[in-house]
Amino acid sequence: MPSCFDFMQLNIQKRDPVHLKNKYTTALRRLPELPEDSEEFRAIAAGLKKAGFIRPILIDENDCVIDDHSRTLLKAAIRWQLVEIPVQVCNSTDAPNLLLHSLIHVRHLSKSAIAYLAYPHLQPAIEASRLRRLENLRNSQQISEEPLSGSSSETIGDLAEQVGISSTLLKAAKQVHEAFADKKKYTFNVDGGAKDGAIEEVTLKEWYEPKLLQAYVGGEHEQSRPIGLGGILAGITAVRTGDRAKFSPKGKQTDFFADLFTRDIQKFNALPELKREAAMSVIEKTAEQMTPQECEAAAETLRAMANVYAAAAKVKK
Repeated sequence: MPSCFDFMQLNIQKRDPVHLKNKYTTALRRLPELPEDSEEFRAIAAGLKKAGFIRPILIDENDCVIDDHSRTLLKAAIRWQLVEIPVQVCNSTDAPNLLLHSLIHVRHLSKSAIAYLAYPHLQPAIEASRLRRLENLRNSQQISEEPLSGSSSETIGDLAEQVGISSTLLKAAKQVHEAFADKKKYTFNVDGGAKDGAIEEVTLKEWYEPKLLQAYVGGEHEQSRPIGLGGILAGITAVRTGDRAKFSPKGKQTDFFADLFTRDIQKFNALPELKREAAMSVIEKTAEQMTPQECEAAAETLRAMANVYAAAAKVKK
């Protein structure tokens, strides 16, 4: 897919950086900002002071900053007390594709986080591209005012694949967005950090979204890792199961598999060491037959379940 920058209409203007402070698109507000005391920010700020703006800051027609790098440049400009900076004002047919492009290239995001953030912007990007092609053709007088034939044939799945989002992650992103529409508040136990052991009453989105979008900071604890879409879906199921939620496959009311999974883990741990090693060998062979996306989703689910057991062990100590 050609880069959306190849088609962008140039509209370079000047702005006071203070005027743009904290004016970000909704998608950008969800992303953690680069700390001003980090080495990466200091390097970007030093480069700006030495060489100036190599590219303008990208904003939409409402003067909202579009992408993560532009936000960092804006903060650096404010640090150096600049009073006028170059901006590229992106019109309504450019901004959706620029926003999508910026989301899939954020420095620290996992594939799951990219898929989650990009999902609601795929269809607007398709529509904007269609309108831009139509506008370009009309301007060149190659067609009349008739609707562009076949322009709506591109699907969300097609675009997702073109920008590197697998069908598995796209499906999971859709499911997570649907789950996050649930406004009910659930009880969560905080594990780790300053609030370790605290109990919070929050929505699924309030609890899981920050954990999905956080940067990986290293360390030996799982809490330092961003959670994936598969882990979120497994966690949501566990939360709803804890609320006595049921599901009905083929019309028959059945408890979810959580209890069965726990019993199987107990049986596995009770096996002699040689039998456990043989079982792990079978698991390895099975994993080799799965796609990378399926393996990633399975690993995320198991990590989420491991956190549940670890939290339960901590409570019982």
